[in-house]
Amino acid sequence: MNQERKTAIITGAAQGIGKAIALHLAGAGINIVISDINEEKAKQTALEVEKKGVNALV
Repeated sequence: MNQERKTAIITGAAQGIGKAIALHLAGAGINIVISDINEEKAKQTALEVEKKGVNALV
């Protein structure tokens, strides 16, 4: 059985639809790479993603 976690790269993930997608995928156990022009909001989203038990990278 494949035990490796998947990773998604999401652009515009600091707010709106991108953030909703990031949080949804994190809830499914997928690691998230967050790309956004607003670094502060991206970091906040990363904290929310990590609360779901997966890794986040800004």
